[in-house]
Amino acid sequence: MHLPLLIGDLALILMVAGIFSILFRRLKQPTVLGYLLAGLVVGPHVSVFPTIVDFNNIKVWAELGIIIFLFLLGMEFSFKKLIRVGKPAFVAAAVKVVATLSLGYFVGRWFEWNTMDSIFLGALLSISSTAIVVKAFEELSVKSQTFASLVYGILIIEDLFAIVILAFLSTLAVSRSFEGSVFFIQMAKLCGFLIVVIPLGLYLMPWFLKKVRPYMNDETRVVLALGLCLSLVLLASRMGLSAALGAFLMGAFMAETVEGERTERFLTPIKDLFGAIFFTSVGMLVNLSEIIGQFNLIFIVVLITVVGKILVTTLGMRIARQSKTVSIQTGLSLAQIGEFSFIIATLGLELGVVRSDLYSLTVAVSIVTTFITPYLIRYSVSPRFLGVKSQPNSTDKSIPKIWDGHLVEMEVHPHFINIGRTLEEMHLREVFGISVVAIIRGEIRLTAPTRYERLMAYDRIIVLGTDEQLQAFEKHLKSERHSLQDMDSIYYELKSVEIKQTSKLIGKSLRSSGIREEIDGIIFGIQRDNQRHLNPDSTFIIKANDLLWVYGERTKIRQFESQTSQGGDAEFHH
Repeated sequence: MHLPLLIGDLALILMVAGIFSILFRRLKQPTVLGYLLAGLVVGPHVSVFPTIVDFNNIKVWAELGIIIFLFLLGMEFSFKKLIRVGKPAFVAAAVKVVATLSLGYFVGRWFEWNTMDSIFLGALLSISSTAIVVKAFEELSVKSQTFASLVYGILIIEDLFAIVILAFLSTLAVSRSFEGSVFFIQMAKLCGFLIVVIPLGLYLMPWFLKKVRPYMNDETRVVLALGLCLSLVLLASRMGLSAALGAFLMGAFMAETVEGERTERFLTPIKDLFGAIFFTSVGMLVNLSEIIGQFNLIFIVVLITVVGKILVTTLGMRIARQSKTVSIQTGLSLAQIGEFSFIIATLGLELGVVRSDLYSLTVAVSIVTTFITPYLIRYSVSPRFLGVKSQPNSTDKSIPKIWDGHLVEMEVHPHFINIGRTLEEMHLREVFGISVVAIIRGEIRLTAPTRYERLMAYDRIIVLGTDEQLQAFEKHLKSERHSLQDMDSIYYELKSVEIKQTSKLIGKSLRSSGIREEIDGIIFGIQRDNQRHLNPDSTFIIKANDLLWVYGERTKIRQFESQTSQGGDAEFHH
């Protein structure tokens, strides 16, 4: 049987990409670099190895990969999270995108490029790489640090900017001008599309999926999700807008539904497959002779990208009133270009509005900045950068520890099975042995929550337990553990209480003693005759010489300490 050329091309692409991905994982480098190199090897500009035959079919698969990639990226986005990251992330992202876009434009004009080439250069330099940053944070174990949450927020907002930039560039490439009725009509279409589609998607999508949920299984869930994605892509395209916009929005709508996480989990392998094809196809378009011929230009653009992004991001964070250390750490984390840069460069190439060597320049700059990103992030969290004298043992101060138990912060996943149930109904202490110390909901903090408090989506909870207990609860909650914010070391503290022979608390249970209500805190543990009881039950009876470990608001504990010292009931000490 005659095999279509596409099958042979895909076999070659996936085999070479697989080999290079294994090699780069062994070298502890991002696999995207392996895909780019694999594309270069099987591309038409390198004749040493076998090359693909039908590049047009591969381009179709690559375009489908972009759509699925943006669809899954949208599913990681949440309008609720966008509200939570708040003003600092938005201000920093806006300053960074606008400043870098302008910087890239003026650099292009300095190179004596035309207006369109300069605009595209600024656009592709303005967006950082979500995939590279997230991967680097995971490998360096810095996801729990303060600046990391702000970086995630900036990346979320940058993704929105990137979608708008893609739509803007598509329109600009058609109108070829900043003026004229065509350009303004296209911008009106974009605004109208967003105004109509976003409210409908946010309200209709959850309602629709809730109605059809009883009739869905894993197969129908994936098929329906891809069908909805491609439908909105088609609608956006028919209106003359970017297909990427439709894919991203449908993913964001899906993220707000109960089916979002399950659908994302089943689509991830599909995204990985098409993502490998997309990045490999990017490498195919690289012309080594062009890269060698513009080495000086690449060096200048890399230098401007890294130094410029560090400076403008740091400036944006300072404008947003963040500390100097956090601002610089954020700037060092976002000094690269990535996925959207390839998409922007591909758009310009396909529309025939940019110079051909811009694409090779984009890939070369991406490879260099991707390679140095982990080293910049590692430096930003190193003792040398932070200064040992200025921040001695900050981690130990911010995380109170008692025996083998310690405090961590988690976020309630929107698809957590027990959302809306009370702490009493979930039996967390009985099942997992952990205690919920506080619930943080927006600007509201509930310290020592009662058993009637409910857990809601995106609540941040502070939990006490051992590593084993926290690991089991982490899987149940579908969340990750993070270290506590500095606020907990400033306003809350851990103290021990020795119960004297004359104490009125002797013989009372923890519940009837009223200690929790008095200090607005938690009784972590009780030590009695060298026996330790972590997270004791509320029926635990207090005896003389017991050592109680309590955690609560600093001012209330000290007020209670003063009252008890005057009454001689209990003596508090560190």
